[in-house]
Order: sequence, then C-alpha cells, then structure tokens
Amino acid sequence: MYTNSITSLGTPSTYRPFDKITREESTKIIGRFAKNILNKQPNSNLAAACSFLDSGMIAQNLFMDVTDACKM
Repeated sequence: MYTNSITSLGTPSTYRPFDKITREESTKIIGRFAKNILNKQPNSNLAAACSFLDSGMIAQNLFMDVTDACKM
C-alpha cells in the first residue's frame, strides 16, 4: 500500500493497524486504490454531487481524496 501511494505510512508499526480510522482516511485508501491499482479516474461531471454539508470539517490534506473518491 505504501509503494502504491495508498498510505503514507511505510512500516507495520507506523501504519497503526489496530487504530480506528476516520471517514476521510478510509476514503483516501479506497479512492487511491481505485486510482492507482484499478486505474479508475474521477468523473468531473459528478462534481456537483460531491458537495458535502460538512465539507468544512474535512481535513485539508484529505479533501481532494474525498472528492475524487466520490467522483469515482
């Protein structure tokens, strides 16, 4: 997962395998898997559908991952 940019954590101890993850973190993993492994691309026609009421609460470093995953 680290090699394919699905996670930024490269070792089992830093990956935190038993920690709970946020919605944004899980979306990053799913979205990057779709892009990097399945070669899927976001559909820009879905941009309006990917506007969330709580978008201001999404971590800035994960915002693009969340919207890209939605568009896929």
